[in-house]
Amino acid sequence: APGPVPAPVPADEGRRAQRWATVLGAGALLIGVANLAGSIMPAIDAANDVYAVRYRGLGMLVGEGDAVVVDRPHLSVGYARRHTGATSIPAVPYSTSVGPDDPHDRYSREGVLAEVADVLASGHRVAVDVNMIEEPASQQAEDVALALWFTYGERWTTVEPIPGVRWVVIDPPP
Repeated sequence: APGPVPAPVPADEGRRAQRWATVLGAGALLIGVANLAGSIMPAIDAANDVYAVRYRGLGMLVGEGDAVVVDRPHLSVGYARRHTGATSIPAVPYSTSVGPDDPHDRYSREGVLAEVADVLASGHRVAVDVNMIEEPASQQAEDVALALWFTYGERWTTVEPIPGVRWVVIDPPP
């Protein structure tokens, strides 16, 4: 014997379900457009990239032959390369959990100081990321900043190449 016959669905309920689906789809589309316009587009605009703005300012201070001591090298090295032409000297290891692939990625405070000394001895400038002083990413970065201050404090100048962007510059010996 055949089973029970399902009750017929009124035509009105089918249209109601379709209207809800349309309303939900339109709402999801509206949220997506708002997210794109309010969050995604500003985030990919170079004018809103804080690091690009900072390193464009640095590009007014240093160039080929100069160096920049960077805190947070995983972010800073690429920006320094793109906007300055100066050599990046990481003040902290790239990673504490992954060993360096390139010998230039090895880190020691003494190595940083030696690289800075070499650049200055060649007659070039060294810029230091002001974040190493004001908001160091680690104790290592703070230690490097203090060592640089004790070693080169008399030639240490804070410069603001564009409003709100500050770097410390160490000039070569006279």
